[in-house]
Amino acid sequence: MTNSGRKDIERLANLLLTLAGTRRGYTAAQLMEMVGYGGEPASRERALERDKQALNECGVNIEKLVDVLDENLVRYRVSPRPGSLRPNADEWPLLRAAADTLGRGALASRVRAKLAALGPRESSERYRVADENQPPDVALLLAAAAQAQTVEFSYRRPGSGGAKTRLVEPWQVAPVEGRWYLLGYDRQAGEKRLFRLSRIVSSPKLKGDAREEHPAGQDIAQALEAYRAGKGGERRAVEFLAAPGKLLHERELAGVGPAQERFSLTLSYADALAAALANPLWCDLVAPADWAAKAGESYARIAALHRGEGEVPAYEEVAAAPLRRIRPGGGENVTLMASLAAYVYANPRVEVAHLAERFQLSREQVEKHLATLYMCGQRTPDGFEDLVEASWEDGVAQVANVGAFSQVLAFTEVEARALGEALGYLLPNLLPADQQLALGLMALLGTGAVHEGGQETFSAGRETFAAEENPFAPLINEAISRGEDLTLLFAGAAQANPRLRTVTPLQLVISRGRLYLRAYCHENRAERRFRLDRIIACAKCADELQELLLACDGSRWEEEARAVAQLNLDQATLRLAPGAWWLAEAFAGRLAGVTAEGDSIAVVTNPVPAALIEACFEADGEAEAVSPPQLRAVIRDIANARFSALSD
Repeated sequence: MTNSGRKDIERLANLLLTLAGTRRGYTAAQLMEMVGYGGEPASRERALERDKQALNECGVNIEKLVDVLDENLVRYRVSPRPGSLRPNADEWPLLRAAADTLGRGALASRVRAKLAALGPRESSERYRVADENQPPDVALLLAAAAQAQTVEFSYRRPGSGGAKTRLVEPWQVAPVEGRWYLLGYDRQAGEKRLFRLSRIVSSPKLKGDAREEHPAGQDIAQALEAYRAGKGGERRAVEFLAAPGKLLHERELAGVGPAQERFSLTLSYADALAAALANPLWCDLVAPADWAAKAGESYARIAALHRGEGEVPAYEEVAAAPLRRIRPGGGENVTLMASLAAYVYANPRVEVAHLAERFQLSREQVEKHLATLYMCGQRTPDGFEDLVEASWEDGVAQVANVGAFSQVLAFTEVEARALGEALGYLLPNLLPADQQLALGLMALLGTGAVHEGGQETFSAGRETFAAEENPFAPLINEAISRGEDLTLLFAGAAQANPRLRTVTPLQLVISRGRLYLRAYCHENRAERRFRLDRIIACAKCADELQELLLACDGSRWEEEARAVAQLNLDQATLRLAPGAWWLAEAFAGRLAGVTAEGDSIAVVTNPVPAALIEACFEADGEAEAVSPPQLRAVIRDIANARFSALSD
């Protein structure tokens, strides 16, 4: 924080304390004198107006009082906002995880700071959001949609290389399938457009009021489905032949157990092919015959793409996108400082190290904010009067006279809406008991929890989600809360036979739309992450799972899996058609360049081999693993094996 930045925060804090310390109110002239605005009269007035606006954005309700006898005499004071959220020890971890999905912008920073101050000191962090490619500022985009504003940002389309500036009027911002999207009116294109937020490479900026009327009935999930139109079609009965313990989601839809190899369910061709391609080691789509033949064509195309040695084609180098560094302004910093002060006041003699961890700051940053608090004061006829007491001796923080800062902790309408939408993003990945908590919080935040047919559902402009009971979720939740061990029957990505793993569950981690269990694995004697959709069953005692383990014998599927298990990838180079750029995003790949045909050359580092192979198949011929040769050979062999199985 620069000296000028610290003075800006100090001035904002002094203005807040001065306004909160009066019931009668102060005129603009009195405020400028007491707070210490310098310069020409016009510039002083502009600075005061900017500071009042900054405090309003932070959640401070500045009331304008017009004198009943003289309408030209206007005073200002702070009045409390009603309905401040006070989360308990069970609610706070959900809100904290939701706030972490809102990106890195100003509004999101304020939400996180307020939550850090409002939550109880002792609370478990049951969930952690570990999305590496966080969108730039979901909260600001949500606010723009709610307030009919226009935003400007730089957007990089798949395979296009450079980014282009877009001017968009957001209609809806919501997550679909674990990714945030924006649906709105693109002024340059003159039509409705859908944008994936992970492809925005700059900090969005507000650019005034929207011009077009917001049409009713717009839905991002429907827009995405329309975008994919032509890939789906009619729904038919589909028969799969799958290794035991694999395709657990499809098995659940079909109502069959994990050991049954043949099962049927009704799907569109797009969904049936996606399920088969996403599990190339473990699954054959065997009926209907014409769909099986079309799936065989996909495998043949993938095999042909990986025939022979891979060559990196000529491409035009593309400079890496600069790291999006968003420097907090005065409003965000005063929110953070006020939140720190309020938390220290509520928890006397709290350690500076604890503050740093809770507010996601360095120890030096915490001490700088406390030092700014210490300097807060106002000019009086008798000199300078201190308004706040602050100390941080011996690593222990204490404050006094900071009651006015509680005004900053109330959520604005836009902040509450953003937090509610973020809870909706997490909702499908929460354990059942937490889903009910989240639904209640969403209703409190005004995000549209409704009741339909006696079952509580969430509806906020996208597909209705009904909280469903996971058969072993209660066990996981109980084990996390009590610190107890569990035994998992786990189907590894490159393992034909599931294995029993004794673990101590620690936390649930949400990453790229999937839910993982972070746990201490007793076999590896280290922490590991387990995808929940690959856990076949779990129990407190391993003996309870022995019969199911024996039933899930996938030995006859083992040969191809062995080659995948032996792969060790430090780096892989991929050639991606425009429709497959998502693959590079999923593996945090680096864009090296773009070919004359518009394909992207991407480099991914230390990928999990099985996951990368599955993704290359999911791309359905739009992704080529150029190197290393071992990776190409494994993909080719698997594709040939699947084609042969469908041709017999």
